[in-house]
Amino acid sequence: MTRLLPLLLALSTGSIFAQYYDAPNSGMGSVSTLPPAPPPPPPSAAVPSPYSFSDGGPDSGYNPPGYPGGAGGDFDSGSSMLTYGFLEGRYKYFNPRENNLDGAHGLSAALSAELFKPLFIRAGFGWSASGKSGKQTRDYDMTSATLGIGAYLPIADVFHLVIEGGGAYGKMDSKNHRFSYTEGAFYLRPALRVAPSEAFEFQAGLNLTSSDEFGSYTVDLSAFIRIVSRLDLAVGVDFGEEFTGFTGGLRVRW
Repeated sequence: MTRLLPLLLALSTGSIFAQYYDAPNSGMGSVSTLPPAPPPPPPSAAVPSPYSFSDGGPDSGYNPPGYPGGAGGDFDSGSSMLTYGFLEGRYKYFNPRENNLDGAHGLSAALSAELFKPLFIRAGFGWSASGKSGKQTRDYDMTSATLGIGAYLPIADVFHLVIEGGGAYGKMDSKNHRFSYTEGAFYLRPALRVAPSEAFEFQAGLNLTSSDEFGSYTVDLSAFIRIVSRLDLAVGVDFGEEFTGFTGGLRVRW
């Protein structure tokens, strides 16, 4: 009997501990089990990482290379054909309508700088001299200069209307003195600029002046073809009241 009491006591104690730990919701002594993990969200509901890279969306700020504004493409936003900051240099052939004067060869340059949209300033310079024909009465050289301010109206990204005005200066030294003159004048030049592609631009302008000597009007037509990102080939023709001119050269944009 003495040996049986400890055995019964041990069995009853084990039964109590088993009921205390194994019974669900049995109070402070119960060991709670965690609920199962929820299933992962479907791919469409995944939250993007703040460190993930965008592959280009309408608001992503990323443009594939080779397109306007593209990272690494030649046609970046700063290299638009219709800019108003540029330096241009051309060779020109000047052919007066007066039969007693020969044609002349020369150079011209133009510098334009945008002040703030839509205003810009522009300066131009030209010089030409006739060849030696053996008749001194036909020899001459001519110098011209302009300085003006202008404004542009972008009707569309590829089409601008331009108005420019300022002062003009012309001087002609001829062996035949009846053709010589020195005169200052005002000029006004309405024009249009069209860029039908990212590599081509066409310009047309009407240059009106208050001069009685070097012509009251000139129609100028020019075409520009992109060579590299900011360098263009320029060709043009001018039809004036007193002359016809042909030009060709380069333009650097910024």
